[in-house]
Amino acid sequence: MRAPPAISIEAPTPTGWRVAQALLHATAAASLAAWAAAHLDPPGPVMPAAALAAAAGGAIGWYLSKAPLAWLAWTGGEWQLRIGGAAATAAQAPQPMIDCNGFVLLRMRTSAGKNHWLALTRGMAGAAWHPLRTAVYSFAS
Repeated sequence: MRAPPAISIEAPTPTGWRVAQALLHATAAASLAAWAAAHLDPPGPVMPAAALAAAAGGAIGWYLSKAPLAWLAWTGGEWQLRIGGAAATAAQAPQPMIDCNGFVLLRMRTSAGKNHWLALTRGMAGAAWHPLRTAVYSFAS
């Protein structure tokens, strides 16, 4: 079997991924605040507490979902990953965790054993989308 062709892709954090993270944080915070306010003696103002918690949770989720620019490459012999301004390091084959055809969430493990999560979309990869998926699934177990 032939090895997949070499590819290289820059991976900024997609806006849709950041919105999804913010909404998940907001929902969790609002649910917890509403539950806590409803169980106070006497019951507290549920809606204002939930709204305030949702706003705070959404802001925190948006802030936490910002990731430095990542660069992923398959050289034809090894995977390389660069995060932010750091030097590229060797990495194990990416593991696809979520695949929605136009969106894929990859878990990358560097040679040092640290996990990195990359959310990639067809739009950010452009013409490299098919070669990227070919390379990823050539090594998926």
